[in-house]
Order: sequence, then C-alpha cells, then structure tokens
Amino acid sequence: MDTLVQDAARVQTAQELAQLLRALRRRHARRSRDSELSYRELATRTGWSHGAIAEYLTGRTLPPTDRLDALLRVLGADAAELGAVATARDRVEESRRRGQAAEAPSEPVGGGLPQVPRQLPAVPPHFVGRAAELAALSELAHRPSEAGMVVISAVAGMAGIGKTALAVQIGHRLAERFPDGQLFVDLHGFTEGVARVQPAQALDRLLRDVGVPGERIPSGLEERAALWRSVLAGRRMLVVLDNAATEEQVQPLLPGASGCLVLVTSRRRLTGLESTHAVSLDMLPQADAVTLFLRTADRPELIADAPEVLEAVQLCGRLPLAIRIAAARLKHRRVWTVSDLVSRLREIAGLATLDDGQRSIHAALHLSYQHLSASAQRLYRLLGLPPGPDVEAYAAAALTAGTPDEASRLLDGLVDDHMLQEPSPGRFQLHDLVRAHAAELAAERETPAQRQAALTRLLDHYRHTAASAMTVAYPYERHRRPTVATAHTPAPDVDDPNGAQHWLDTELPNLLAAVQHAAQHGWPEHAWHLAATLDQHLLTRGRVRDMQTLHQQTLNLARELGNHRAEIDALNGLGFVERMLGHRDPAADHHGQALRIACDIGDRPGEMQALNGLGYIHRMRGRHEQAVDHYGQALRIAREIGDRSGEMQALTGLGYTHFMLGHYELAGDHHEQALHIAQDIGDRVGERIALDGLGVLHRLAGRFEQAGDNYARALRIARDIGDRVGELRMLNSLGSVHWSLGRSEQADDHYTRALRIAQDIGDHVGALYALNSLGELHLKLGRHSQAAGLYQQALDLARDLDSSNWQFEAVQGLGRLHHATGHHNLALEHHEQALQLATDLEQPDDLARAHDGLAQAHRALGQPDEARRHWQDALDILAKLGTDHTEELQTNAPNIRAHLADLDRLLS
Repeated sequence: MDTLVQDAARVQTAQELAQLLRALRRRHARRSRDSELSYRELATRTGWSHGAIAEYLTGRTLPPTDRLDALLRVLGADAAELGAVATARDRVEESRRRGQAAEAPSEPVGGGLPQVPRQLPAVPPHFVGRAAELAALSELAHRPSEAGMVVISAVAGMAGIGKTALAVQIGHRLAERFPDGQLFVDLHGFTEGVARVQPAQALDRLLRDVGVPGERIPSGLEERAALWRSVLAGRRMLVVLDNAATEEQVQPLLPGASGCLVLVTSRRRLTGLESTHAVSLDMLPQADAVTLFLRTADRPELIADAPEVLEAVQLCGRLPLAIRIAAARLKHRRVWTVSDLVSRLREIAGLATLDDGQRSIHAALHLSYQHLSASAQRLYRLLGLPPGPDVEAYAAAALTAGTPDEASRLLDGLVDDHMLQEPSPGRFQLHDLVRAHAAELAAERETPAQRQAALTRLLDHYRHTAASAMTVAYPYERHRRPTVATAHTPAPDVDDPNGAQHWLDTELPNLLAAVQHAAQHGWPEHAWHLAATLDQHLLTRGRVRDMQTLHQQTLNLARELGNHRAEIDALNGLGFVERMLGHRDPAADHHGQALRIACDIGDRPGEMQALNGLGYIHRMRGRHEQAVDHYGQALRIAREIGDRSGEMQALTGLGYTHFMLGHYELAGDHHEQALHIAQDIGDRVGERIALDGLGVLHRLAGRFEQAGDNYARALRIARDIGDRVGELRMLNSLGSVHWSLGRSEQADDHYTRALRIAQDIGDHVGALYALNSLGELHLKLGRHSQAAGLYQQALDLARDLDSSNWQFEAVQGLGRLHHATGHHNLALEHHEQALQLATDLEQPDDLARAHDGLAQAHRALGQPDEARRHWQDALDILAKLGTDHTEELQTNAPNIRAHLADLDRLLS
C-alpha cells in the first residue's frame, strides 16, 4: 500500500491532514522536477485566494470536501490517495464536531506527523519477580476497550518497595497496546523539600506533552481537566501518575472516556478512587530478593543459598532500592566479600533511628556514600538542597562551583551506583528517600554558610540564565525587566530564540520552585528578579495563576523589605492578572495603589504602567472621559521617558476609547501611530492589536473587505507567536466580517471556534463576544431557541462580571429576539433597558441601536408617533457621528429613512 495512503489512515487532526497535503506537494515537485509549488501558484491553479491555500496547508482551516478533491488533483493524487485523504478529512471533521480535536497538536519542528509521547523512564536494571502483580496489570490492558470504562490501577506500598519500577516495567510491556503514547508524571507526593505537584500543574504538563501549546492551556483547574478529557477522548494512552499523595491529587488527572489505562503509585491505599484495581506490594520474596542481589552484584562466585547472601538481603529489608544500592557497592569493590558487606550494613543499620524499611535503605545508601570520591560525596550532599524536581549538569556545576563536564562525570557515576536516577537524557532526579538522606548529610557535613553559598550559586545561575533567555526570546520587553548580576558559574547557550524558549520551558518547574524557595528562605532579591523576569513567558504560556502567585509573593516580600519599586511592579502585575481574569475591582485597586506609590517616589515607568491599567478599566466600565485622561497621562510620560512600548499601549487604549466615543478619525490616527511603533520595535502582539483596531474602524464604515484583510493579518500574527487571546479575538472579528457579507456558515464556524478557545483559556470577554455574535446569527437564521440560550448565557456572564457594555449587547439581542417571536412588550422592555445602559455608558453608536430597537417595538404595538421619535433620534445620532452605519447591520441610515417613509405613507 502507498505510504501516503497508510499515513492517511492515521490522520486524526487538521494539522496532520495539512502535513499529508504538504507531503503530497513535495512529491509533486519531485515528480515534475519543479520547485515546490508556492501558495501563490496553487492559488492560481485552483482559483482560490492565497490566504485560503495557506490556511489549508498549515492546518488552520479544514478544506471543504470539494476544494480538497480539486487540490489533490492539482497535486497529482491518484484514485486511492483521493479516497484515503477524503476519508481522513471526514474523520477530522467528525472529530472536530464532537469536540474531541478542539486542541490539535501543533506541527512539530522538523516536519513529519506529530510525535507520539514515549515518556516512560528506562526499565530498571535487573528487574525481578512480581509475577503475580505483572499478570494482574497485564490483564487490565484488555479492559480499556470495555464501553465507557477508564481502567485505573493503584499500586501501593512502602517507600523503596519498587512501585515505580513495577509501573515502568508493565508500561513498557504494554506500550504497543497504547499506540497514542505513554505519559509519566512524578507528583512528588512524599518528596521531602520539594513541593507537591498540584493537579493544575500536572494538567499543564500533561496537556503540553500531548501537543497542546502552552499558551492554549486554560488557567483554571476545572477548565484544564475538561480540556484534558477532551484531548484524550478517542485516544488509547497509558498514563503513569507516580508518587501520588491523595485521591484529590489524582482525580482531576483521570481521562473521561474509555481507551486509556492509568497506573497510580502511592505509599497510601487510594481507596477513594472509584473503579480502581488495587495492587499492593510487599517486600520481595526471599528468592527474588536474592536473584536481584546476585544480578546487580555481578559476582559469578556468589552462591544463592549462602548464609551471608541471605543475611545481606534481609539487612536490606528485601527492598529493591536497598538491594540494588548495596549490591552495586559489592560490584564496585571487587576485593570485598559478601561478609564484608554484611558487616558494614549491620554496623550502619544499628546506628539508624528509623523504621525498618528506611533503616535498610539508609544503611545501603550510607555504605555507598562512604566509598564515593570526595567530590562525588560533596555533589551528592548538595543535591539534597535544590527545591526543584530535577537538575542538569549546569545546575549541578553551580551547586559545587565546578564545571559542567566535571558535574556530568560525577552525575553519571551516581547513576551507576543507583544513587541517582536519569529519567530522561541529561536530567537527574533523586528518589524521595535518597533525597532525604542527601539532605541529612548536607545538614551534618556542610556548614550553614556552605549550604547558603551553594544555593546562592544555584539561584544566581537560574536568575542569570533566565534573564539571558528572556532577552533572546522577548527582546522588545527587555527594558521592563530588572537588570541582574552575571552568575559566576557557566551557563548553557541560549543565544537563539528556539533554544531560549526550550530552556525556559524545560526549567520552568525548577524556576518556579526557586522563586518560592527564595521568597521563603532569605533570598528576596532573587525572588523579585525571577518573578519579574519570567512574567512575559508565563503570560505567553497561559500560566496566569503562576503569574498571580509570583506577583503576590513578590508583593509580600517588597512590603516586608520596604522596596517600593518592587512593590509597584508587583501591584501592576497583579492588576494585569486581575484584568485578564475579569476582576475589575481588584485590578483597579492594585493599579491605584501602584499609582500612588509611584507618584510618591517618582517612579515614572511604574506610574505610566498604572495609568495604562486604570485607563483600560475605565474604558471597560464605560467611563470614557476618565479613560482618555489616564491614557493621555500615560502617553505623555511614555514620550518623556522614551518608553515606546508604553507609548504604543497608551495610543492603542486611546484608539479604542475614541472609537467608543464615535471619534472615528481620531481613533484611526491613534491606531496607525501604534501600528508604526509596534512594527519599529518588533512587538508583534502590539502590531496585532493595532491591526484589530483599524479593522474595527473599516468594518464600522462598511469597508468589509479592508476590515477582513486587517483581521486576517492580525490572525496570522497571533498564530505565528502563539497568542491565543489574539487568535480568538481575530476569529470573532472575522466572523463579524463574514456575517456582514452574508456568509453565515463561515461566520458560524469562526464564532464557534472563538467561543471554544475563550472557554478553554477562561477569556470572559472573548466568550461574551462569541456568545452574543452566535446569538445574533441564530436569530437571523430563525433558530430562536438557540439564540435565546446564547443571549441568556451572555447576559448572565456579563452581570457576573459587572460589564455594562456586554449587558447592553445581550439585552439588545434579547429585545430583537422577542420582537422576532411576536412578544413586542417584552421587546420594548429589553430595548428600554438597553437604552438606559447605552445612556449610562455615553456610547452614541449603542444609543442609535437602542433607539432603533425601541422604534421597531413601538411600531409593532401600533404606536407610530413613539416609533417616529426613536427613529429620528437614531438618525440624528448617526448624522452627528458622520456615518450611515452602526455595529448592528440592520441599524443604518438608509433603513431608518425607509422606516420613516413607511410611517409617512401609513399616516397620509
């Protein structure tokens, strides 16, 4: 069978279909000995727009069936390929309708279909025994196919008993039964010195691992869990949740439909998880314990039933971890006999004041530790100090003040001695009990000053490398971030944007843990610097709650230390987060506090940021004069201090505010200035926002094609940079253009995609726009019950957020709906509410729309004089604005004049 036909059978997402089309495009180029067909050439041959071709070949839009067939023919597909690809397209469309492919993986670097995650650590060496447990777990692999069933197995047992080893072993055995991948997450439920992984954090990691871009991950736990269930629906995956503490930590991470097997390991019996198959581990049977000991020791002369061998495994508590560590010591000390090993284990175990299991592991660890080189001993001790989940060579070098090469050599040696784990190449972790042992030794043998110096070097390394990576990844924000000291230990190369982003993503768990540790244990400057440095990356990755946590920690520290500049940064950061979450009162309070402090100490950048934030809040509340005043002050400060990014933000805010006031020419001028600045400084988010503002003005003036061009440019930018908020805004805006041009199907598709994104990321403003727009669309298409539900959802959400603007849109829509269904008194009531809201907001465009709605209701109720009055008021407002249109299609000057002429004929 043709490879392309085989690949088509595996296609599940629009991005995978696009990959298939690009593969066919490349094959066409080889066959024809021509260079690969460009978008423009394909557009010429098919008769479609350049933009449409780009959308199809990037997976951003699913090609309609007829267009797909025509495109395949242009690319030279044969009959078998035509059928296979058409079937794949139908499968993707059906999956999209069911909501199962709402968040398709982005295209992987390097081409090819998206990578299947294979995250299971390496199989533990010399795994022995556990035959009954393996058989029971193997039998579970057949059960995911049972209808409606998610199969969960909880593997319980004491520390060091081999729970993780068993889960990893069975995972590798069953991998082929789960072709969509295997995921592994250490929840750190019992790891001393490392914060327990919260469910929201685990979901963030899992969603990224299955291909959901970080910026597309919602902030709330429930929303993340819902997206996780949607993404896994229809997939067959194995998920290992290692080291869980409680049922509450695990429950949100479970899939919602059949097809997956979840293995949970814990020191506790997780009896609260429903439909769970429990597997409890005890100490290894003596025969298996001896086999593990002999295989690990690799000493052919040893006899299985020798008394000293039996005693050695008993002193190790028949625990796999302790046996491997002790036997590895015997392997590396060829002059030792088993009796020598037993004697030393007996001596060390007698000194330990621990329970039986911990005593056995402590003895094995201490024996191995005693025979490490001095440099390896020191690294081992210091590895008990970092607050993050893992380290790599540069972090280890920072701890010891050595070189990365030396650190790599020592880390590899600790892995060989079974004292360290390497779950992925170059990243090292300690078992919980090993970490506790290392930390205990550090407390005993490193002075407080030495421990503090090691952690300071590590924090310096994280702070310096994070600042360097952020400068490369987000250069236009560099002036907003604090200047940090250069670290005195080597740092990895983060000189290209991809490398910088990769380092930030990989180290983010360690960086967040470092901020928390620094804030709580005496490194306030490191905590502030790291929080302020990481802010933009967290925003880009959609980590709003992490932003909130870091800014709150920084605020508390700044107030304790009396650092007013750090306090201003934290307050403005918290204000921004609260604005994103739709919490206007707390946002206003934070920005207001920042403004007062900034004015008191003369912090002009902080004052500018606070004014821009307050301007936004006033604008959203309909207080346009206050918004203009605050944005104007921010603009003056930005120009005085030469902050072009702040200048752009103020101009954008003024543009939107003047638009709401009906000052369209002035609004356009501000957006044009903002666009030029954004392009000059390379701020693509700012460029997208300015294009959006100009598109709104074109649309209002009836220049729908120009508006669509602006929105399409902005949408491409949003997708290029992973700006999910921008993507949903532009989808909503393009939906409005399609609706204005009578393309109801395209409008519905754009609004629906926007609503899905808004709900996924918790963007209330985007959801309100989409809900109201879909309500209007369904109303115009005569789907009255659907329209009513959408408008009511929008009204409820707008009231929850105390948003007068969106309450107006929902009430106005309900008025139109009641008019269409013949409930004219209800229509009148809703349009009266809309008129009051528009009056309070001082928004002339909305006033004209409300007057038009009232006129329609009065005419239907047989009150022509009242109808005439409201239509004349609407016409006067439009004349004053210098336009014939409003945002609502049916409210325009030609229609109103026609209505007035009809009234004249009726009364004549």
